[in-house]
Amino acid sequence: MDIEKGLMNRLVEIGDLNRRVKDMFMAAKRASKRAIPTHSGFTVGCSALLRTDEIVSGFNYEIDSRNDAIHGEESMIMKVNSRKTLDSVLVTADCERPISPCGSCRDLLLSFSYDRKMSIFMANNAGQVIPTTLDHLMPRPAYLLREEKALRLNRLKGISQTALKRGLVRDVGEFIWGKDVVRYARLTSQNGLVFEGSTTPRSDYHGVSALEAAFSAALSQRPGSSGRITAAYLVVPHTRSIELPYGCERQCLFELARAQKGNFDVYVISDRSRAIKTDAVSLLPYGFAAEPVINYIRSVILPEKR
Repeated sequence: MDIEKGLMNRLVEIGDLNRRVKDMFMAAKRASKRAIPTHSGFTVGCSALLRTDEIVSGFNYEIDSRNDAIHGEESMIMKVNSRKTLDSVLVTADCERPISPCGSCRDLLLSFSYDRKMSIFMANNAGQVIPTTLDHLMPRPAYLLREEKALRLNRLKGISQTALKRGLVRDVGEFIWGKDVVRYARLTSQNGLVFEGSTTPRSDYHGVSALEAAFSAALSQRPGSSGRITAAYLVVPHTRSIELPYGCERQCLFELARAQKGNFDVYVISDRSRAIKTDAVSLLPYGFAAEPVINYIRSVILPEKR
């Protein structure tokens, strides 16, 4: 939460920023008026300044037939011709405080940004802006658990080895998602329940990630029965560096923490028994969350007050 307070302290008015940022704001605000928020009624506009000095924009579009949407950032990216061309991005909406990209969109922007320090301007249509960088919005935890944390690491090894024996963590080669892998996730609750999930690929490339699957399992319980989430574990095949949760997974963890009004530890474990410890809120600073969704999650994981 300290990270969020730090970002709020950077709040400025659009008139205090340079001409190109003002141009981006107007482009995003115009784009938001074309949004089609079929279900939420929430309009979002996004614009980007390319390294060619061109400004492109996009808006959100919610799909009639299912619970899915094209986000403003995704719509904007469709107008970008190649990767590593984004110089800066601005996102705005008609809301009280400046809006931030969701976890999935942060991943998307990372793919098209020139570098991790690309400028991000989070705004609302009233002209309030929080300048930050993509690196701040998609942090890389530095706390690596090594052998001196023997007791904790041994417990994590047990989770990793169990997932490996069950075949829930493996490299699937190039026939599904290129260099991607099958990963395993586990959420534990104060009620002693364990919710599991693993990567589920699909031919249309709209697969489900491991933590998304575990998140879905936790929310597939009767109202008030899951209990507060106390920890999350993600087991990944060994790579040169431990792979962190994807943006969509960070979004799930953040929403759980927001719903239960309490943070929890997140462990990322490689199959070589190396681990990183972080927490749900730190993985998604200034996270985006829709209150109706948060209220629904809260109704499932927390017992009803009498």
